[in-house]
Amino acid sequence: MKVTFKSACLITGLLMLGVTHSTMAGVAVVTSSKSSVNSLNKQQVAKIFLGKTNSFPNGSKATPLDLDSGKTRNKFYSAAVKKTDSQVNAYWARLIFTGKGQPPRKVYDDAEVLSAIAADKSVVGYIDEGSVNSRVKVLLTLP
Repeated sequence: MKVTFKSACLITGLLMLGVTHSTMAGVAVVTSSKSSVNSLNKQQVAKIFLGKTNSFPNGSKATPLDLDSGKTRNKFYSAAVKKTDSQVNAYWARLIFTGKGQPPRKVYDDAEVLSAIAADKSVVGYIDEGSVNSRVKVLLTLP
């Protein structure tokens, strides 16, 4: 089979489209499928994850769960809170130092977030959109 310049460009373009599509997966803010909360907006999510509130808009307890590091964490804080990882860490360092707050408990991956949510319907976390399953309810999807 002879590969022409035109076909090589087409193949390259299709491959790049696939890479772009896979890296464009969003971040899903999730809670238990048994929760009475059905949605959150960015401002509500930011307040929960920055320790400014410990409840959902309906008054029920909200326990945020944070990923320790990685692309999903970076995407989440960039989209929901408009802060970089360094800025989030500095924010919590100030609050801890002054005794005004404690950061959310950290876990290492989406599987741990899903397990914690299955065990406690007050937990709210975030995972890669591709990890969503029937045990969780998506409250907000971030780009």
